[in-house]
Amino acid sequence: MTTKKFNTLAEVDTYLNNKKLQCLECGKMFVMLGKHLKSHGMTPKRYKLKWGIPQERGLAGVEYRQAHSDKLNAMRAEGKINHDHLADAAKRIDYENRTELTSASKAAHIEFIARAQPYNAHRIPEGGQRANGKDATREREYQRQYRTKKRNSSP
Repeated sequence: MTTKKFNTLAEVDTYLNNKKLQCLECGKMFVMLGKHLKSHGMTPKRYKLKWGIPQERGLAGVEYRQAHSDKLNAMRAEGKINHDHLADAAKRIDYENRTELTSASKAAHIEFIARAQPYNAHRIPEGGQRANGKDATREREYQRQYRTKKRNSSP
């Protein structure tokens, strides 16, 4: 058990890449630390801050994280969930007023969204037609204008 903050991502990875995680407060082993931290009067956010773990990292064992990743990927493949909202959400983030608890930088985040474009996975190609016969590009532009108008007119 460590008694000091993690200084590098390699140290964090070594800690998180186990079947079970050791609570750094009491030394007990858990598949997932979230609920256990309440017994120490801590939130996961405070625990991560205290021990130097990036906020975007989960406090669960590698097998637990992999099982949930597989589940989400299956849901994505079945079309149960999508990422249409990410492009607009990334543009609306107020980076100047964000807390310093996250290590992701604005440039890295925008570059990832631009490169991965998860919101385009199901998009009909430019010039394609929807099932109702309408031009997909034209309909998409209409939706963007409608949403902008709606967003700007609401109180």
